[in-house]
Amino acid sequence: MLRDVDEFRIKHLEILTRRNLYRERKHRLNRSIPPYNRDTAIELRADDIHARIAFAEIALRNVVEWVEASDSKAGHKFVTVAIGRHVVDPAHSASFDPRHLQLFIQKALKGFDFVGYVEFSYYPRWPHGVPSVHPHAHLIVRGPSEKKLRASLSVISQRHMSLIPGWDSAFASSLASPNVGSQLLYALKFPLHSYAPYPKKATTWDPETGEELKLPTGKFAQHKNDLRTGELDLMAGILSNQFLDRMMFAGGTGIAVKDAIIGEALRPFRSRRPQA
Repeated sequence: MLRDVDEFRIKHLEILTRRNLYRERKHRLNRSIPPYNRDTAIELRADDIHARIAFAEIALRNVVEWVEASDSKAGHKFVTVAIGRHVVDPAHSASFDPRHLQLFIQKALKGFDFVGYVEFSYYPRWPHGVPSVHPHAHLIVRGPSEKKLRASLSVISQRHMSLIPGWDSAFASSLASPNVGSQLLYALKFPLHSYAPYPKKATTWDPETGEELKLPTGKFAQHKNDLRTGELDLMAGILSNQFLDRMMFAGGTGIAVKDAIIGEALRPFRSRRPQA
């Protein structure tokens, strides 16, 4: 877990260094990945580490203020929506449009106050033994009715299968106000891990021979591994056609917060975008 923005920055600068070294060694390039420069940039590309750090700093301040201003006694929730049918081949994942997932969630969670972000996860050998990328979303939901939220997420899980058999495709965990910042940074991070689902097994014994057997239970878990440097570079390429401001979305009172974050993030260079 990334506890604060300083830890977020350090971790992401480590990623940038690894990618630079990888490019120089593997691709024999004599140039590093250029840093995000607000004086010349015209967009918040999702593969740009410096842009991501700047965006996270702005988002953290605005979302924490929004949550702390809540007078709800219901508490807050951290929601994940990960629907299996959104899995894509890495070769085609750069063209994935996050609005499909965002609009689906906004409709399913109409009436809730939230700020969300679409993230991409890397599965080297899942679901069919070949690499895949799985777009999914994390949401900070402010002061929801737990009963109503549970019912809405249950509908999603009942109607849409998860990528992993037996898992809910939409679920929530309680979120105390002091933990909002770290959970938001978790949602906004560059992909850091690969995932490897596997079938759980239980120990039993053969009734005739007494031999110990380990048989599948029908349930699944998954291993989480740090992305290798080549995989980091792969994910950067996938994210090169995505934009941080377009991967964020919201509902209810969260819309104003999202607009404030994006407005502040884009303000320094909005005037430099080519005019139509």
